[in-house]
Amino acid sequence: MKDSVYTICYAVVVGTLCAALLTGAAEFTAPYRAANQRADAMRNILAVLEVPIGPRMSAEELTQLYESRVRLETVGPLNVYRLLADASEAEAELVAVDVVGPGLWGPIRGFVSLESDWNTIRGVTFHDHQETPGLGAEISGEAFRSQFQGKQLLAQDGTPGLRVVSAGAQGPLEIDGISGATITCDRVGDLLRGLAEQIIAEGLSEERR
Repeated sequence: MKDSVYTICYAVVVGTLCAALLTGAAEFTAPYRAANQRADAMRNILAVLEVPIGPRMSAEELTQLYESRVRLETVGPLNVYRLLADASEAEAELVAVDVVGPGLWGPIRGFVSLESDWNTIRGVTFHDHQETPGLGAEISGEAFRSQFQGKQLLAQDGTPGLRVVSAGAQGPLEIDGISGATITCDRVGDLLRGLAEQIIAEGLSEERR
């Protein structure tokens, strides 16, 4: 009986100590994780806005570049990252918006850059997801992302038109999916359709007609 009580007490003490250590470690590393997440977001925003980033750029240099070239605006439910012109550009009309939605195993987060018509895609990034390595995770790869450049979010009648097809994509409204990752590709299509619906709701595409 005494042995059983001792074992239980020992397990409780060890469990409590481990939980306290894990909680302390999580709290200690939280600021570092937040800083890394912010830096990753800035890199992806600058990338889709086609702002060159040095391979060895420090966190301070990255922040300075971001703050000098990007202005955050809120348009309805959209977070809009507007590219600011530098000395070499007469005018900068490119914007980026963040997109988030459910994937196969967890949320998919990314950014989409659009030209001044709020319809033509210049670039995409899916930088945060839990999709299957070698399958759905290929949405982060250049081969998949490069297809989006020049595609249109909206059909000619002004409704959401862009879709991910299994193969044989044609025209400005179709993207080839990834073999074996149908669900992930469908979810990416849902993200873009949701973005198109928000743009329509805010009347942004109509402003440029």
